[in-house]
Amino acid sequence: MIGSLTMKTNLISPSWAIKLYVCSAIGLASASLSSFNYRTATLLKNRPPGKFRLTNPTPDNGRILQSGDYSTIDGFTCFRDLQGMTDAMFDLEKNYPDLVSVSDIGDSYLKSIGDSDGHDIFVMKITASTSSDPAQVFFTAGHHAREYAPPELLMRLAEHIVEGYGQDADITWILDTTQINIVVHANPDGRAIAEIEPDLSWRKNVNPGDGTCPEDSIGTDLNRNYEWMWGDTSGASDDPCDETYFGTGPASEPEVQAVIAYAKTLFPEGQRKEDPLAEINEPYGEEITGVYMDIHSSGGLTYYPWGYADIVSPDNDSLEALGRKLSYFNGYVLWAGGQPDFLYAATGDASDYMYAYLGVASLGLEIGDAFYEDCDNFETKVYPDNLNSLMYVIKLAAKPNALAKGPDIFSLAVTEGDREITVSAEASDSELVNIGGYPSFTTGEQTVTKVELYLDTLPDDYGDGDVMYSLQPTPVSGSDRVFVETQISTSGLSSGRHALYAVATDSDGYVGPISSVFFDVENVVTSSPIEPTAMPSTFTPVTTTAATTTFTTTTTVTVQLETTPPSNKPSVAIITNEPTILETSSAPSNKPSTAPVTAEPTSAAPVSVSASPSPPPSLSSTFTTTPNATSVVTEEDSSAVTSVNATLSPSVTATQTVGTGFLSSAPTPSQIISTQPSSSVSEIESATPSQIPENITSSEVSTDASEKSQENAAAVNTYHIALSIVFFLFNYQ
Repeated sequence: MIGSLTMKTNLISPSWAIKLYVCSAIGLASASLSSFNYRTATLLKNRPPGKFRLTNPTPDNGRILQSGDYSTIDGFTCFRDLQGMTDAMFDLEKNYPDLVSVSDIGDSYLKSIGDSDGHDIFVMKITASTSSDPAQVFFTAGHHAREYAPPELLMRLAEHIVEGYGQDADITWILDTTQINIVVHANPDGRAIAEIEPDLSWRKNVNPGDGTCPEDSIGTDLNRNYEWMWGDTSGASDDPCDETYFGTGPASEPEVQAVIAYAKTLFPEGQRKEDPLAEINEPYGEEITGVYMDIHSSGGLTYYPWGYADIVSPDNDSLEALGRKLSYFNGYVLWAGGQPDFLYAATGDASDYMYAYLGVASLGLEIGDAFYEDCDNFETKVYPDNLNSLMYVIKLAAKPNALAKGPDIFSLAVTEGDREITVSAEASDSELVNIGGYPSFTTGEQTVTKVELYLDTLPDDYGDGDVMYSLQPTPVSGSDRVFVETQISTSGLSSGRHALYAVATDSDGYVGPISSVFFDVENVVTSSPIEPTAMPSTFTPVTTTAATTTFTTTTTVTVQLETTPPSNKPSVAIITNEPTILETSSAPSNKPSTAPVTAEPTSAAPVSVSASPSPPPSLSSTFTTTPNATSVVTEEDSSAVTSVNATLSPSVTATQTVGTGFLSSAPTPSQIISTQPSSSVSEIESATPSQIPENITSSEVSTDASEKSQENAAAVNTYHIALSIVFFLFNYQ
């Protein structure tokens, strides 16, 4: 059509109708580009010209996030429109100022040419990390204006994350270590048209170019405008009127420039290649950090490099493993070089660019079944399935290429017992990666060799004085999973909430992502001190974590811990596996002072004992140590359970019971308290502190559990003094 076209609008006043001026050689060749003013802001229902500006969100007036308080697209109550999305974004910042900040990272096309109704492009940064160098995840949506669901998916992801911080263990450690960056609308000018005029099926931005195209086909496809393989017509078009028009040059569009510039601030410059094209066959390797994901619709596809041609990338083992694991959650088909469902080439797209030029793990999703997704399908299928996928990829942000190859934790659960918790978990190296419809993959062919549990310490922060349980798994019949279970005493823990972190390692040495759970300990004051026991407790089941690793919910388990009033008797701590003694200073510490069995025992320095009386017990927030304490070790002779009693300190009681076959290889005898009977025990039990030789070793101290029941009342005080001394043979170096 030549000349001007008056678009139908849903605005109240017909005077707000928008005229799209088309420059053509016949009719309006003399028209200047400055007259090509879409005034996209006026396309929003019930808003006068110029009123809609991303820099001016409307007052919230008590709006509730994820509610009907936000304006939505006509006919799609599940999708917030541009105004509703902007309001929600700034509400999130206002309601969670310690977690969320919103920044302007650039301009839309209209704003870049000085149009008063152009748009800012905003990013939400979500993190609780105080680190100057947190792991980075960058999500974008809305490159293609007509795709209604992707921006809503990312906004709901943001709301889910901030609302779960401090409540969900996984979300909490993620935000403590990671920055999540979200651009919900990379093409706001085009989105304004797509929301009001869905019949136009608007895809591109609104750059009119030379004005030769019909008014309904102007613009540049932003996801063909990135530099990598830009201009290759095998995956884009050089026709300005085509839906996949790649623009006048690489990154010619201000929206693309904004995304690239921001991405370069996130990901380390040191991991980039000097000449990506010349080094196209060189892998980035397993030490890279950072993840980029671009969300589109539709088709139910998970994609990753390469997308410009049907060839695999040099990092395909990692990227395909990650893509397969995302598809485990959403059931999507893999679309990438080397896959049977490589649908078509896409040159100049964002995902290939981020991998090729910035060296990050880069992926994308084509979610749902339609550009204008049905709300019922979005709410019941698209959103929940892809939320789990997005949460999983966030977990891998620190080292995605390495973590994607490791095994995954399933069914991490904590169950309450008598002054202890039972922790159980399943793990698999293959279940997430060997998905239906595809052959088994190389990264899923290993066995899980161990599962490690970290108490109140993230695995990457584990060090001297921290507590870690390394468990050897057993196969689950009829499954690719393995199983571990162990008991951990809560008697040595402070009241309140604690965190347990689990990771699995495979036979190639790859460690998978962290899964975690919160549990609570409650202190109940009793009238008598806690006495030692060598027998496992009877456990009373309580609600546990979800049975699969959806990574979206965590159950907090409350455990009651008995404590005693001040007393001159030491409390007795019970450790029923064989702990490795980590080398620490002799000064009191606010961290636990022992770590149970690891697969590679560490050496222990010589220890000494002070026989002076121990102070009365006190409540401590963590394991503590006191130089003046003694201990004694007993063993219950059982083929099913090994229990070792040892005093950690006068103020702490901790319990660990491990079923036979769940522990990995034990430390050398010099590192642990012996569990073999010794004739020297009776001498120690009857001796006063001054009579115990200073050079006695922990391996010389043990007894059978049945001997303790024969102690007479006169020996009780002496027995407790001996308990404290021997512990420090075990714990101090």
